[in-house]
Amino acid sequence: MDFDFRLIVFYTAAQHLNFTKTASALFISQPAVSKNIQELEKNSVFLFLRGRE
Repeated sequence: MDFDFRLIVFYTAAQHLNFTKTASALFISQPAVSKNIQELEKNSVFLFLRGRE
């Protein structure tokens, strides 16, 4: 069975709504989260609106 880790990153980011918390939950770096999301967005549409609260 094939799986795409980028989808796990996206799902986790959607739950946490924060890339830093996503990175912590997945035990990866925050830049790795950003890169995975950017790779998904490259073939699709923007998945998240980015900005500071």
